[in-house]
Amino acid sequence: MVTLSAFQLTQENVLTPDPVNTSFNTQTGEVRVRGIELDAKAELASG
Repeated sequence: MVTLSAFQLTQENVLTPDPVNTSFNTQTGEVRVRGIELDAKAELASG
């Protein structure tokens, strides 16, 4: 059995450290993650 998946995730208003005061976070822009996943499973006979 073989499975192939492709994905793209987008997250908005991501928290990042505040450059003025590092004790606080600010909401900025967006982050995008893309990827491909391949999964294979095989059962081998003995002998």
